Amino acid sequence: MANRPERVKIELLGTTFSIQSDEDPEYLRSMLLFLEEKIAQVKDSVPLADPLKISILTSLLIADELFKSRQEPSSESPLSRTDNDLFSEEVSEITQRLIRQLDAALTEEEPSD
Repeated sequence: MANRPERVKIELLGTTFSIQSDEDPEYLRSMLLFLEEKIAQVKDSVPLADPLKISILTSLLIADELFKSRQEPSSESPLSRTDNDLFSEEVSEITQRLIRQLDAALTEEEPSD
């Protein structure tokens, strides 16, 4: 049985919006907490006030961590390389689905002229 789409309110970098997603709201909240921690890490290391630049740098930081984790399978990880690849594909699919939903939600909320 598919999850029923739920709306989740997002507040990041002075912007508030809602998305509708089939994902578990608790899972989305944990992703947002992770993102907030990464944003704080960027803000602590770079003196920027522009939310767009902060979000781009945060995206680059997360992408860097993902790429490095793909290149160097850790002995600490119980996952084999194949399992890591499958996990990365699943994360990528979920991320792309959330991006599409964000784009759709933001397009709906844009004020008309």
